[in-house]
Amino acid sequence: MPANADQVAIDERRQRVIQEYTAGKTMHAIARDESVSVSTISRDVAAVREQWREDMNHRLEIWKDRELDRIDRVEMLATASFERSLAEALTMTTERTTGDKTSDKAKVEKKHTTGDAKFLRIMLDCVSERCRILGLYAPKQTDFTSGGAAIKVVAGIDLERL
Repeated sequence: MPANADQVAIDERRQRVIQEYTAGKTMHAIARDESVSVSTISRDVAAVREQWREDMNHRLEIWKDRELDRIDRVEMLATASFERSLAEALTMTTERTTGDKTSDKAKVEKKHTTGDAKFLRIMLDCVSERCRILGLYAPKQTDFTSGGAAIKVVAGIDLERL
């Protein structure tokens, strides 16, 4: 049998093995049914689990990339909106005077703006979410103490007696 045929036979056996194993059949019973050793079945199960792990990691990376692309898009739009909010605001007023002569005066004022902070908040949220997805934050620690003092009794168990 060529190498490809051997691999096909192994893959087919692994499909049968994992179906029976996940249905609750023991490795010994599967080995007997397949006429192979228990260690072969154990290696088959380990290989399938590893393949599942690799597939899951690959799908997770695809999901991360998709979410990071969406965050980049939101951040880009928020940045552009913030920059637009920094633009000078022009206000025009007209004043009409009546008397001997009716006249109109136009007045244009330029007003510098500081920008809309809501867009900065969105940009900061994007950075924070990107860091969270990439795992850049230290793990959160949980303090299992009571007001700084160690818990002495948990669910009726005296920890000092243990």
